[in-house]
Amino acid sequence: MSKQDVQTPEAASTEVEKDFGIRPYCVDNITNDPVDPENVKKAQNGDDEAFSKLFWQTYRYVFGISRRYLKNDEDIRDAIQDTYTNIYANLKKLKSPEAFVTWVGKIA
Repeated sequence: MSKQDVQTPEAASTEVEKDFGIRPYCVDNITNDPVDPENVKKAQNGDDEAFSKLFWQTYRYVFGISRRYLKNDEDIRDAIQDTYTNIYANLKKLKSPEAFVTWVGKIA
């Protein structure tokens, strides 16, 4: 399968509910809005709504990194799932909420 055959983030978003248990309201949840460090702090304190927002704000970025290195949809979904599982598990260890996106890129 070539990289051209891999799903777009919008098409792949239908897999999000299955993979993460997060039900997308619609594809418009995928956003390029800048990440607010205050929202990162809320997520670090256990706010699931804040984490969901961070998920959607970084989904394209994580998808793009995964797609760059992997060849098929299943591997990309697995990489995205692993990335967000690691982010969720280690979020409290992030010392600088302003560096969240850079940190996400290193995990991805």
